[in-house]
Amino acid sequence: MFKRIDTVFFPVRHLDAAIDWYTKHLGLTLRWKAEGYGCFNVAETPLTLVEKGDAFAPVTDAAFNFYAADIDAVYATLKAAGIKVDDEIAQPPGVRFFGFYDPDGNRLEVCWWPEQ
Repeated sequence: MFKRIDTVFFPVRHLDAAIDWYTKHLGLTLRWKAEGYGCFNVAETPLTLVEKGDAFAPVTDAAFNFYAADIDAVYATLKAAGIKVDDEIAQPPGVRFFGFYDPDGNRLEVCWWPEQ
């Protein structure tokens, strides 16, 4: 029935500020911007920020994970930039992950597992 997930929608308080932060700190490339929406290229599934303004409520449980081939480097980079990150990288069997927060207080996560 489905070929892929076309995009992941993610709420932010103010779109322009969020676009600046996601570009600067996560290295994402803006694909397009329209009124209230900004879409980033993230491999095969775009990430679309949706401006919520006063109706905004932060995402407290990560809606998705970013996959990182070098999770230790990503953790160190985010922490060095002063971004709030979990105290340590969790290491349950077969996977490693940690959470971090955008300026709106949305929880995001990074994971790593051995690709085959």
